Amino acid sequence: MKLKKKLILRTVVDENVLIPVGAAVTEFNGVFTISPTAALAFSCIEKGLEKQEILQALLDNFEIDAQTAEADLDAFLKQLESFGII
Repeated sequence: MKLKKKLILRTVVDENVLIPVGAAVTEFNGVFTISPTAALAFSCIEKGLEKQEILQALLDNFEIDAQTAEADLDAFLKQLESFGII
């Protein structure tokens, strides 16, 4: 999986935020606040991992069942797609 827009992930006062940089700044007004699970998923996307690898990382790092993790991951990926980020 690859990013189409340049965003950086940062933690600001215990909040995970995605910050647009470069040309993406003109497309997005502000930052995106995301959950810890979404932050891990985004980090995996930055590394070029595919959906199944991201899902496994979520299962390895959080106490969550596979069905819930996959549903949440699908929702997050759909949001990223709707913004043209992936």
